[in-house]
Amino acid sequence: MVENFCEITGVFMMKPKYNNILIDAVMHLGDLIHATTLIPLLKQQYPDARISYLVKPELVDLFKNIDNIEYVIPYKYKSKGDYFSVFRMAKEIKKYNFDLSISLDPRLRLSAMMWLAGIPTRVGSESLFGWQAGTERFFFSDYFRLKDYDVKKHSAAENFQYLVKLFTKNTDCLFYKPEFNKPLIKNLEYIKKEFANIPLEFIKIAMCVNTKDPLRNWPVEKFAYLIDQISKSNNAIVFITGMKEDKIVADQVISLVKNKARVINFCGKTNLDQLSAFFTNVDFLVHFDNGMGHFAAAAGCPTITLFSNSNPMQFKPIQDNAMIVSCNYDCVKNCNKYLRKTCGKKCLNNISVEMVMEKVDMMIKKLMNRNV
Repeated sequence: MVENFCEITGVFMMKPKYNNILIDAVMHLGDLIHATTLIPLLKQQYPDARISYLVKPELVDLFKNIDNIEYVIPYKYKSKGDYFSVFRMAKEIKKYNFDLSISLDPRLRLSAMMWLAGIPTRVGSESLFGWQAGTERFFFSDYFRLKDYDVKKHSAAENFQYLVKLFTKNTDCLFYKPEFNKPLIKNLEYIKKEFANIPLEFIKIAMCVNTKDPLRNWPVEKFAYLIDQISKSNNAIVFITGMKEDKIVADQVISLVKNKARVINFCGKTNLDQLSAFFTNVDFLVHFDNGMGHFAAAAGCPTITLFSNSNPMQFKPIQDNAMIVSCNYDCVKNCNKYLRKTCGKKCLNNISVEMVMEKVDMMIKKLMNRNV
């Protein structure tokens, strides 16, 4: 999907054509989904180029939902120890004969790896997430400083595409949203079986109740109360979704829910390949800021995102049906892991069930109007 984007100006030297491109995207799920928007952008500039990704091993299956991928290369990134893994991986990457690499989240080891792999053109920039730049910049052949561009005022997808546009001098101002292919029939049939006993008239709500960052996790009591409030006033059923490791927290939430017939623990029941089919079969997702929201948005599922210590402008799912719940404290702009340990987490704890329920009611009303 394409929309108007900002104008890019500047004069940079560039190689007229690249045939074999590697996107260094060893990052979290949500950021990686935004990084897939570079495929159509690069194809527009280099139609015959083969595009590959370097990603975390557990996220390789994500690319089963995306076209125009040559290779998906898994790499288990470690910030400390095992220095020889950098040399081993560089040797592996060298076999592919890439002529261009684009690093979206530059880190010293990954940047050095591109240089050791002998990739002639290595593109990087100051952090597209707003972190402080380090010595990794010395390993890039083309390094861009973002003097008049505030990454915190744009989404990750916009920032990634901005870097590519700086490098390619692309001035046609197109912006691509994350978007998945239609789910495979076998995955749709699997979800259909799982939903077989759900009454057709029921609203199906997905809900994520756990993130890897404990400082972003809403109390389980609030999630349980939210589920009870939803089921009290609506013909609805809640699917708590997530990975296998989220099942324990999901069970804790369900143990506190009064009407247990209206909630299902769906954690660990889908892989990344099946998750797209799941999100095309539920009506909307309620979640804290994490990769699941970006996945749902790319699959076309409406979202309600609870933001605590992260910036909605940067990290909200990119789609028309995206609602946000946030207390909008000024300290969020300068939040870091050190401050979060001492601030009392008011940005998280002051999000009330009533605030979330207001958005849920709005979303359900939109669904009802759509079905009239």
